[in-house]
Order: sequence, then structure tokens, then C-alpha cells
Amino acid sequence: MKYDTAEFIVPPGAKVRLTLVNDDAMPHNLVLTKPSADKGFALAQAAWALGAQGGAKHWIPDDPRVLVATKLVQPKSQEELVFEAPREVGAYPYVCTLPGHAMVMNGVMRVVSEGTKL
Repeated sequence: MKYDTAEFIVPPGAKVRLTLVNDDAMPHNLVLTKPSADKGFALAQAAWALGAQGGAKHWIPDDPRVLVATKLVQPKSQEELVFEAPREVGAYPYVCTLPGHAMVMNGVMRVVSEGTKL
């Protein structure tokens, strides 16, 4: 119950392709959020607050902090996300928003400008 990639780096505006392969025995998702000091945990808590509606919404709240997200990926399945990275440099957390999962299923996409070439 952990993402195999805890951090990755992309340039601003790059085309990003992420594949969530769920080898676990329970469903998971991946929700990429706007930068936050809390590593996306507040968004995960908003998902948990969905209560009985959570499953139908794939545990993704209607929240402006959500940039892109997979649906619930069932065990032994996968889903691909293709999107354009934000143009603003920063650390963009991603979490599994199923209740209790974000504490161990989290990571960060770093949008980094290319440095000066020598």
C-alpha cells in the first residue's frame, strides 16, 4: 500500500504520462493536487468527509485543489493519466484519497525549470 515512485521531476508545461498499476488487493486512486504544505492530506480529509458518497465519487471531492485524478483503480488493474504539467514551478503533492491511505500513499511531482547551461 505505497506508490513505487515517491517523487518525480518534470519541466513546466511538459506532457506527463502517469500509469497507476494497482498490484494490491484493494482499490486505490491517485489525486494530483495544487501545491500545499500539508502534502495533500487536507484534500484527502475532504475526500473522507464524503462519507457514504465517497465510493460513487471515487473518493475525489469536488475541490479546486484537485488538478487531475484517476478513478478508483481496482485490484490487478491500471489506469493512465495524461496531462500537461502546470507552468508554475513548485511541488505538487499526489495522494490516494481512500480513507486512511494518504498517510502512506503519497508523493510529490516537482515542476522545475531547467537551470542555466554552461
